[in-house]
Amino acid sequence: MTKFRSSLRYKLGAVLLLLSLAPLLIVNVIVISATLAQLGGFSSRLREAENALRSDVVGRTLTGAAVDAAADIDGYLLERIADVRRWSEESVVIEAARQGTLAVQQNGLAGLAPEEVKTRLQGSLFVPITPTVFSPALSFVFRQTERPETPFVEILVTEANGVNVLITRPIEQVAHAAAAWWQAARAQGIAGIGVTEAHLDAETNTPVIGLALPVVDPDSKEVLGVIRALVRLTELQRRLSQTAVSMNANLRVLTADGRLIADTASNHSATLILVEAGNLLTQNDELTRKALEARPGAEGAGSLLVEQTNGRDIAGYAHTHGSAFYDAPAQLAGFEGFGWGVTVAQPESRALQVLANLIETGQAFERLPALLGGLFIVVMVLAAAMSLIAAIAFSRSITTPLIEVSDMAQRVQSGDLTAQVDVRSSDEVGVLARTFNTMTAGLRERERERDIFGRVVSPEVREKLLSGGLTLGGETLWVAVLFSDIRGFSTLSEQISPAEVVALLNEYLAEMTAAVRPWGGYINNFIGDAIVVIFGAPIEQPDKEWRAVAAALTMRERLEQLNRQRIARGERPINNGVGIGTGAAVAGQIGSIERLMYTVIGDAVNVAARLETLTKDYPDYPILINGPTAEALQARADLELKSLGPIHVKGRVEAVDVYAVIGWRGSAAGPDPREPMGDA
Repeated sequence: MTKFRSSLRYKLGAVLLLLSLAPLLIVNVIVISATLAQLGGFSSRLREAENALRSDVVGRTLTGAAVDAAADIDGYLLERIADVRRWSEESVVIEAARQGTLAVQQNGLAGLAPEEVKTRLQGSLFVPITPTVFSPALSFVFRQTERPETPFVEILVTEANGVNVLITRPIEQVAHAAAAWWQAARAQGIAGIGVTEAHLDAETNTPVIGLALPVVDPDSKEVLGVIRALVRLTELQRRLSQTAVSMNANLRVLTADGRLIADTASNHSATLILVEAGNLLTQNDELTRKALEARPGAEGAGSLLVEQTNGRDIAGYAHTHGSAFYDAPAQLAGFEGFGWGVTVAQPESRALQVLANLIETGQAFERLPALLGGLFIVVMVLAAAMSLIAAIAFSRSITTPLIEVSDMAQRVQSGDLTAQVDVRSSDEVGVLARTFNTMTAGLRERERERDIFGRVVSPEVREKLLSGGLTLGGETLWVAVLFSDIRGFSTLSEQISPAEVVALLNEYLAEMTAAVRPWGGYINNFIGDAIVVIFGAPIEQPDKEWRAVAAALTMRERLEQLNRQRIARGERPINNGVGIGTGAAVAGQIGSIERLMYTVIGDAVNVAARLETLTKDYPDYPILINGPTAEALQARADLELKSLGPIHVKGRVEAVDVYAVIGWRGSAAGPDPREPMGDA
């Protein structure tokens, strides 16, 4: 009896026994047709639900990843355009271009063919200008290519007729007026831009792209020349590779003519992709065409299934932004963007792992109608009168729960993860119902875990925890640690009620958190009224010292706004001190295997805490930093620092070189110094 209830095969055997008692051919045909029709309808509806889940859940995720990758590309290139724009507005570059134009006119080089210009210059790579202008201008452009971690491999400045004035490395061409990038940069006046398509740089053997902008007289707005910089794309390739690894997906980036810039699935080195990949547009690659022909930005993104020799891939695609993204931030006019396409693909088997049990059961039921049809045909000749009632009842016992499963699957498709199926048996239909319930429970649990992690830890730590990237222990990193504390908080707490203390802290900590977030700081802990923020961990940030100081200045600005509100409400203003220490520290999970906390431990942490305490002795300097922090900020012309000399702090034998951060030093010609640099 137990086997009869738990196995669909025994149920089929019982029905066949009943059918053998009173063969009624016509009745059996009707019953068989009805059963097969209902099973076929269930299989069809289950397949529709599977396809909908594939496109809505997986396809949407991969499409979002492609859109994010395209946005990262646009952001990276926009930053490089901003760098070149800033250089074009430097006074030494402007004066070099102006004198270069005068020299070309005086030497009769204007309007000559490049070969004639080269002959006239007698082997020189550029037209001679006054040494007092040439030396500082050349030194300036060289510094931009020699900075640590710089993405620029070459900078070229020409005068108004296209003849070289400044160059950071030898090149064959001395006049560029006929080059498309030079003409494009000069065509729109101050809003022009020229682009040299991505190619392999012969000297560095790395993929590069050229960005050219006009050099403009700040008073007359006359175009005095053109500055072009070659940008190395290896850092962009590394970022995209990290994105692909985190998603366990294959990511491709293609130029407008279909050449690969990045391909995480390729065995080629990053520098050889442009040479060996060929033109994918000639290979009848539908995914490539979709990515390159899509409308710019998120509006043109989508997903599709791609047939491969070893199965199918689910892929998302997107296109980089156009003029709406670049014109205003980059001070351009009509620049249509770089026209690159991005694809993110996963094998269907990997992408649909969460639905594997449901898909296998659905496939089993797709085969079931044929099996039942064969069995019923054998016994049709022995059908009996009583088989009609038994067969109809049996059909309903199978199809009713299957239709219920199908209905619940459609609810899941629409986003209702609370859908559950009543389990009425322990046979294959019951297994399907339990599998469905297990799947929806897993989806709910996954959403709950992500929500909890999002509230308890930072997004960076959350993603590393979910991907298994954090284990007990730590690693030594170079970090910048920021400590902040409210001045006189203990005295203030005695003068107000506990409820007012909590309200004050919530309002204050919310403002400080909002100040830190744009600079990419990881808020490690709240200790009463104190805040501990880490830069450089768990995500590496090349400009961590700048981010920490910028965050501290932003905290001071938001504190001023908060105090104005408090004064308007009749409340006392509050003040805080900030200490920033940069140095090596051990970053990782501290605690036991049952209870872990991500934090950093090291001298940089202690120095930051001591500097924060030291601000009490220097009320005019609420932000204090140590020597390594100040050294990393030497090149920041938009920041004003003041050395306070070596100071002995509590808990350290050696004195600490202490610097006070005075504030922003605004630049009328450059970008806003308070804009975050790099990815946050």
